[in-house]
Order: sequence, then C-alpha cells, then structure tokens
Amino acid sequence: MSETETTGRNSKENSRRTFLAVLSNTFIRLKPRRQLEIPALFVFWVATLGITFLSIYLWIFHGFKAVPMQSLLTLWILVFFVNVCESYAETGEDNNIADDIPTMNRSAKK
Repeated sequence: MSETETTGRNSKENSRRTFLAVLSNTFIRLKPRRQLEIPALFVFWVATLGITFLSIYLWIFHGFKAVPMQSLLTLWILVFFVNVCESYAETGEDNNIADDIPTMNRSAKK
C-alpha cells in the first residue's frame, strides 16, 4: 500500500470523525442553556420559537397558510446551520478554530 493511499484513508476517516463530532455537537447546542452562551443566537432562537407558536396558532384557528410555514421552516434551518457553523468552529481540524479568530482579527488590523 502506498503512502498516498494511506494518507487518503486517514483523511477520509478524519473527515468522517469531524463530521460526526460537529453533527452531535450541533444538536447539543440547540438546548436553551447552550444558546444562552451567545446572546445573539439566543435572541434568534427565542424569536424563532415565538414565530413557531404563532404559526401553530394561525394554523389551528385560521387554517393552513403556506407563507408562515415556509418562513418557519426557513428560520429553523437557519438556526440549525448557524449552530453547525459554530460547532465546526469549535471542533475543527485544529480542535479549536474559534480560539484563533480574535488573534487573526488583531493581526489583520496591524
């Protein structure tokens, strides 16, 4: 077996492991206590939850309307993918990309 084949297998295995870590961390981050750590995400999460209850109310008492449901689906997809990005920043290949971001910003300003 050549060195490139071994490297390819290791990178696929690392990618799979990283993906699974990011995915599991994403669902953990959807808990309200974890959302409280980042106020902007928490406000967005609460607003999405409020719109969810409003859409369910409108659906039950005023019939099905496609527009609120499409908006609701879009908001929950956004909440999910914001958490995916945050999880990836925490569990990236360097095991903590998020810690390097403030340093990168400071060095870019110089």
